[in-house]
Amino acid sequence: MASQTKLVDLGWSQFVAVRFTDGNSLENCTVTVDGTDVTSACTPVTDDGSLVKWEITALNPAKVVISKGSQRQTVALTDNANPTAPAVGEKQRPITS
Repeated sequence: MASQTKLVDLGWSQFVAVRFTDGNSLENCTVTVDGTDVTSACTPVTDDGSLVKWEITALNPAKVVISKGSQRQTVALTDNANPTAPAVGEKQRPITS
């Protein structure tokens, strides 16, 4: 869901939060930030995987692209016209309640 996919700035850290539509998750979609596939470094936030997060490695990424087969959805995160290519990094620990 584009309206719930966004950059979350905690002051000391930034995350890209991705909300998938029903039936979609990291199992069948690819998450790309500024041209770099970060799917393997995304961490589920919800039990069903409908919401995931990725801790950014370069400040103010420009866009995230969610792909499933030939379908693509692009969400602008900032107006950064010259973003630094992110490093994939490691998957963060899941959030537990």
